[in-house]
Amino acid sequence: GLSYLPWLRPGFFLDIPHPDRKLLLKLRSDSNVKFRNIILLLICSAVIVSCARNKGPERFYFGNYSEAEKHFNKGEYKDAIVKYQAYLDENPEGNLAVISQYYIGKSHAALGNNDEAKAIYRQVINAHPDLVWAKFAQTQLQELEKK
Repeated sequence: GLSYLPWLRPGFFLDIPHPDRKLLLKLRSDSNVKFRNIILLLICSAVIVSCARNKGPERFYFGNYSEAEKHFNKGEYKDAIVKYQAYLDENPEGNLAVISQYYIGKSHAALGNNDEAKAIYRQVINAHPDLVWAKFAQTQLQELEKK
């Protein structure tokens, strides 16, 4: 339960060697327990309110990658390409690098730049054959080759 808050554990104050045992026993009184519960309730309320304020897409912000996603979702593919590329330039080995590369390809395809899109999809497939993004890229590449 409350092992990370030892002073809230019943009997905590009795474990401390102290010359005034009556004072320690008073700390365990009912009024102190009520006070302790009120403080605990206030702390929990503050944590819940703090968490509630941090909801929404703004709580996860990854710089240029997040900006690129916003552009992509609005259909602003040229701006998305610029931001995805900026992310790749800053984080060539980052967790979102392969995803950025894939979405650069999707952005090119959306703009009708099929040759660029195909080249990027092939890069994703060759560089990351074991990742799901390579499978997505393969599917996109097959669709473009049908055209």
